[in-house]
Amino acid sequence: MKNFLKQKFIISVGGLFVCLLALVGVSSCEKDEGPTISLDNYGRNFTCVCVNPEKVYSNHNCYIAEKVDTISADLALQVGGTTSSETLTLRDSLVEERILQNIDPMSERGGTKYTSIFYTTRVCTSIKISVYDKDSVFVADVTDKARFYYYESEDDDYIQMLINSDKYVLGEMQMGMTIDEYLECEPFLFVNAHFIFDGLTKDDMKGGKYFKTEIILDDNTVLVSHSEGHDI
Repeated sequence: MKNFLKQKFIISVGGLFVCLLALVGVSSCEKDEGPTISLDNYGRNFTCVCVNPEKVYSNHNCYIAEKVDTISADLALQVGGTTSSETLTLRDSLVEERILQNIDPMSERGGTKYTSIFYTTRVCTSIKISVYDKDSVFVADVTDKARFYYYESEDDDYIQMLINSDKYVLGEMQMGMTIDEYLECEPFLFVNAHFIFDGLTKDDMKGGKYFKTEIILDDNTVLVSHSEGHDI
């Protein structure tokens, strides 16, 4: 997995796939009852990586005008921890089969390089995002203003599916989804996520302000991160 703190910006599914790359719609959280299949060697250059959520990193004001035409403040999150590359027992064969069933074998994402699909098997029960000033004084709870938001990048070599607690793949994260809509799916926690905020601009998040993100898992584990800003 790429080092989050060394990247200029992090993206989780590779962008504004809205209809172009949405393999399965996520307009609702209905289960995919289709059959599962096993693909030798993960089909065409796709590999699945399971992450055990142990910490979360965050940056804000990552989007630059040359890439995304928005003045909205944004927040990038990456969940870190032990991976199935290190501990094979983390892998869930049923989840991986269902992920791969939802990959278009003719997708250009396969190509000649490996595309990693990150997932966790820990249910996310709560996400709270707050703004604090440079003196660590609480400013506002902006959870309801957050929207999942991505854009296309030539550097993308990984994608992420939305998977629920029953291990059904609901598709890729849909741009514009709110946190409440995400939690309604009873999802396994994302590994990477990127948000923009309604009514909150990049300028609003300058001057030492930062986002505090609190994520609660089904075993009451709490992951907390204070974002680092890019005043661009």
